[in-house]
Amino acid sequence: MALLKTDSRKNKKKRVKVIFVRHGSVGLVNIYKDCSDPHLTRDGLLQVMAIIEKVGRYKPTIIVASSMNRTAETATTLSAGLNVPWTKKESIASLDTSGVNVAELLAAVEASGMTWQWYWYEKGWPGLESCRDYVSKTAQAILEILKTADGPVVLVGHSETYLALLSLVGIPLTTALSVNVPNAKPLVFDIAVDV
Repeated sequence: MALLKTDSRKNKKKRVKVIFVRHGSVGLVNIYKDCSDPHLTRDGLLQVMAIIEKVGRYKPTIIVASSMNRTAETATTLSAGLNVPWTKKESIASLDTSGVNVAELLAAVEASGMTWQWYWYEKGWPGLESCRDYVSKTAQAILEILKTADGPVVLVGHSETYLALLSLVGIPLTTALSVNVPNAKPLVFDIAVDV
């Protein structure tokens, strides 16, 4: 009788602390209506500065952010205050609405009485990936980031990024869509990652 050899590396998990921070405030701008990539306002910058000490308590080893102005500026501010490096990852980016007739879409969303997130989930956006596809793709990208982590990770993203993160802790998408993610407030998760 032959013995089966098993790879001892399979099915091993590590736990990674993730400190999620949605970017600081960009003010009263409708990102989807004007398709802009706004910068943090002065208040947004002050919001981020106000959380540096709280985020530092988790002793992060890296800060990862999407490349949008608002997340990059949030990450840069945290990085300087914590003396922790940061890196851009396109894989956790906000929705790309460049191929969408945003004015037409917003009119449909407004007529429906739904939030844009619920409209995206229920009806989809012509020219844009589905909510489920975005969440699945971004959750996988987050796991790839965490696989290489050697300590707590600050993840600076968007409300859509938060949906993907919640899926990794088993929160159903329909529940996650009802959560209002505040700007520049650290939210801490412990994520199991295959190694």
